[in-house]
Amino acid sequence: MEYADFLRLVASTWPHDLRYGQHWFNVLYCVRPNIANDIRATPLDPFHRDGVSEETQEYVRTHWTTEQG
Repeated sequence: MEYADFLRLVASTWPHDLRYGQHWFNVLYCVRPNIANDIRATPLDPFHRDGVSEETQEYVRTHWTTEQG
């Protein structure tokens, strides 16, 4: 899965009763748990936010690999 595929998955499955950052993190945890665990409970963690910061997106993009699934 490419990072762009991840973003499409997040957008297409977002239940609007959840914060976008919460859903984004949950999907990240499903497809790249190692990256999700790296950012969990750090300033990059979007779980309790309505959005995802550019810094978080950049971190995830730079740590993304297509070999993981």
